[in-house]
Amino acid sequence: MHNLPRARILVIWLCLCLAGSLVWAATPTVEDFFRKPLLGQPRLSPDGRHLVYSMNKEKDDYAVVLLDLATMQSKTFMLAGRSSHPLLWLDNDRLILTSERNGYSYYSIKAGRATKFNDEDWNMRISEARYDRPGLLNVWFLQGDNNSRNGPAVIRPDKDKPQISGQANERYNVVEWIALPPGEPHRIISDWRGRVRGAITYDKGDHKLYYYHRVTEDAPWTRLAIDGHDDEFAGFDPAPGKIYVTHRAEKEPTAGIYAYDIETQSYGAKLFGDAEFSMIGARLDFDPQDGSIQGVHYTNDGPAVHWFTAAMQSVQAKIDAKLPGRINQLVDSDLAQTRFVVASMADRLPVRYYLYNKDKEHLAALPETYPWLNEVPLQPMQVIHYQARDGLRLQGYLTMPPQNPKMGKPPLVVLAHGGPWVRDVWGFNPEVQFLASRGYAVFQPNFRGSAGFTQAISKAQEFDFKAMHDDVTDGVQLLIRSGLINPQRIAIMGASFGGYLALSGAAFEPDLYQCAVTIVGVFDWEMIIKQRRGNRYDRFNYDILMEKLGDPGKLREKYDAISPLRHTGNIHIPVYISAGEEDATVDADQSKKLAKALKDQGVTVEEFFPEVEGHGYFKIKNRLRLYQEIDAFLAKHL
Repeated sequence: MHNLPRARILVIWLCLCLAGSLVWAATPTVEDFFRKPLLGQPRLSPDGRHLVYSMNKEKDDYAVVLLDLATMQSKTFMLAGRSSHPLLWLDNDRLILTSERNGYSYYSIKAGRATKFNDEDWNMRISEARYDRPGLLNVWFLQGDNNSRNGPAVIRPDKDKPQISGQANERYNVVEWIALPPGEPHRIISDWRGRVRGAITYDKGDHKLYYYHRVTEDAPWTRLAIDGHDDEFAGFDPAPGKIYVTHRAEKEPTAGIYAYDIETQSYGAKLFGDAEFSMIGARLDFDPQDGSIQGVHYTNDGPAVHWFTAAMQSVQAKIDAKLPGRINQLVDSDLAQTRFVVASMADRLPVRYYLYNKDKEHLAALPETYPWLNEVPLQPMQVIHYQARDGLRLQGYLTMPPQNPKMGKPPLVVLAHGGPWVRDVWGFNPEVQFLASRGYAVFQPNFRGSAGFTQAISKAQEFDFKAMHDDVTDGVQLLIRSGLINPQRIAIMGASFGGYLALSGAAFEPDLYQCAVTIVGVFDWEMIIKQRRGNRYDRFNYDILMEKLGDPGKLREKYDAISPLRHTGNIHIPVYISAGEEDATVDADQSKKLAKALKDQGVTVEEFFPEVEGHGYFKIKNRLRLYQEIDAFLAKHL
């Protein structure tokens, strides 16, 4: 099990000794932190003969490197456009490749060439390869193209496309459509062989999410008596009548992973749990040959793993001994589990991939992911705990900048995560290190609603946005009282829901912050509900907001209180605003209305609305421009 050194876990009022490393001789560039990592996606072929990984190039293109582990000969070929899906082995010979410009193709090692099987990358998503039916893939066809049938299907990538004049049907390679249980489809769930034996649908009548199970793909679906909102399907047991569900038992503070009997529709023994950290979002690790459970990957203060088998405990221990002081995750293996891909990282060490041979106990390093940061002394990320105003104990992270005696106490940037039902995690974070390199302390609060903690933190008030804002404020006030930072120089910054918290800080705490940065933010919850109502393929997200927040037509006062766009008159500090013109999650009109309202009342506004970007920026030129402008904005106003 991975645990961070206890010396990192600090109560904020005992943190006066915290400090960064010595001041840097030269300030790294924005590009140093936000250019794409050099290497990614290492994957072993099922037989362990080949290793493939991506090598990012300039602009938005990337290369694929194919390494023969028997001969140590490699082959490299370029793909135009960014990768829009992880590299995936179809079998021992063929590799699935994707590119935003060229769509989907498969590369055959024997043939030495790639063959396209879908011209676009946006109208289909690959779930996994079918190891029970070699050469097939589970996919999900998305809505909106040529009125074709949509939903989950099994396809054969190497099926020849019919040459029919005028035909534009990308469904030609469908072997069969996957039958789903009733309701609005949300997800299919496959076992370790790729067989679709689970599904999640939404009932628009009773407004509930339902989980379904089937013993085989030919068997009928059985609806499970588990809570579709609070519980989570964790995986299949090799025994046909048993699955695993992440569930919080009565009087337990967190959700653990439990066995679940399909026939009796009841929970059995707890497989694994933690009193402080929920297993929602945890991933079971299965033996790739027989499906038996080997371990569970989860998050405590940082990434963690618990192995159940002696064999995997031994592999982990030997790797940890070779790479001490790091979190070492086994992210891939061959079917025989002789070779493993290891992702090794720490707060000041960007992820580095290694290939481990279990039989030879040999560890070989792959090319570095951020070699240009080797000479940059990155800053430690400290785990802190603090109490909110109602006594709830919360967790977060504090990164101090390099020491600079001439500057006195450093300014603070509050970096609020999105979601809100996600969380920040300990480890290397380019955004945090970028801010620290500019001389800012960085505070990342895991406010209530953040995923992965106790019921009181993560679930009890998961739609109380005002309480989340208060949690951020309380953390900042404790940092001020600690004497670690300059209380007259504090900024707040975030993306998506983090952008909401940034603007809430500017509107509802007018004397606390000197400037704010919001990226793809949501500022008016009634506008979000109206946007969700227009999506005919996703009624669930509209209904859940209406259920949890209430009808905005009947609760005007409540929506006014939680929507900072309606309080722009309180904002007097400079605000940087950015949103993608094609954002389907939060309409860019929210950011544009905010910019206009602030400028109309004389507030300093800087803005950036890139075209062909959505809820997050993928084009390198836009990502670099965004942080170059934020760099200049903070330097000017903080």
